[in-house]
Amino acid sequence: MPKPVRPTAKLSFGKLLLGCAAATLLATPVLARIMHAQITGTVGYGFDETGLFGPPLGDLTGQAFVADFVYDTALGIRDHAPGLHDWVVGGTALGLANPLQRVTVDINAHSVSLLGHYFGSGGVAQDGYFFDSEERLLSPAFKIDTILMLELFGAVPFINVTAPVSLQSVYGGGPLQYYVHDLRDDSYPIAFNGYLDAQSLRIGAAVPEPANWALMIAGFSLVGTSLRRRHAVTA
Repeated sequence: MPKPVRPTAKLSFGKLLLGCAAATLLATPVLARIMHAQITGTVGYGFDETGLFGPPLGDLTGQAFVADFVYDTALGIRDHAPGLHDWVVGGTALGLANPLQRVTVDINAHSVSLLGHYFGSGGVAQDGYFFDSEERLLSPAFKIDTILMLELFGAVPFINVTAPVSLQSVYGGGPLQYYVHDLRDDSYPIAFNGYLDAQSLRIGAAVPEPANWALMIAGFSLVGTSLRRRHAVTA
């Protein structure tokens, strides 16, 4: 009995599916290089003049906060001196890609993005950890200035920005400022000035965003579909 002729169109389509799946998976960032640092503590002082984290003219002193920094160690410049320090830095101020991918602060059940493209850094040295996100924008209508800078001191188990860490006895903190100046009428639609007292730090691999999960699931689905088609052809 002559062997069945394998449909070349289906085989080419199967290869195309495999190629698409591979491209999808390769396009998803490698999680080992993308880290998530979460810092918790209380607001040392904070006057919420325009209601960034709740009602206007609110005093947030003593409120709990959660600050999240998601950073990509392959972006910007990474300076790693074993046993001394390890940090990543970038931003438009340096003409580099910003290693910070997401920066948020949660206070009083309100989450605010503090991702600044002007300057971003994250790292660790012998005396502690530091994270810094700054924005400096100027247009004919608005001037925007934001800064979230946190320095945490305490035991440093690993001097490596990709090492998982969980510390419950850190101290330190830093400023949180968010100003939007409307140059047209000299008003401030957003005005917040405060200081955050840090108490704990946790660093681990970042969980993929929903869009990345969708890409990976679609990629695996394409691989499975292609393999089933090829199995049916050769059966």
